Amino acid sequence: MSDFNMPQLKDIPYPSLSNDSGEAVQMLGAIMGIEKHLISSVDPDDLAPVLSGLFYYRFLPQAERNHVLQLAHQLSNRPLFAVIQRKAADILVNKDWELWSQSAQELMDSEEFNQTILKWLQGFGFGVTYLAGHDIVKSLKTATSKNTRSTVAGKTARRFVLFYVLGTAIALASSERQQQLNQELERRKKLFTSAFYK
Repeated sequence: MSDFNMPQLKDIPYPSLSNDSGEAVQMLGAIMGIEKHLISSVDPDDLAPVLSGLFYYRFLPQAERNHVLQLAHQLSNRPLFAVIQRKAADILVNKDWELWSQSAQELMDSEEFNQTILKWLQGFGFGVTYLAGHDIVKSLKTATSKNTRSTVAGKTARRFVLFYVLGTAIALASSERQQQLNQELERRKKLFTSAFYK
């Protein structure tokens, strides 16, 4: 009997998570970005506490974190252990690298921040559209043509292209991030709180 207060599959905030440990482990592995062949190579009942612990890893005390890694090491699957170690380190370094590792409040805060960026960029006319791409190509041709390269129009066009490419890249990244946030919030279906979120 362990003295650790370890999370279990039932503590994961996904209503669609199966009660069958095999299916639940496959779903969590896919969400966490762990290759299917690594998940399939281990008994699901042995892997379930490892993935549950990894899900809440950032919120666990150090002793429980160590226990999660010990359980992962006991699986005797070095490639899987390496992936779990890397994911544990990644979410400690930056929680935003793995949305599944965030609490409901953190997800809502991320969504609010992202929406603010998107609205600001859209206010300046940045977006990911065919027209934006067409404008960039047209300005790039103007900026790089022999006749305008050293003129004021050419220099202005080059600055516009750089500014517009940067703004569009940020808009594209923010839009992609919003899709990821929406996907994670949809998986949870409700803003679920847990005793493990501290």
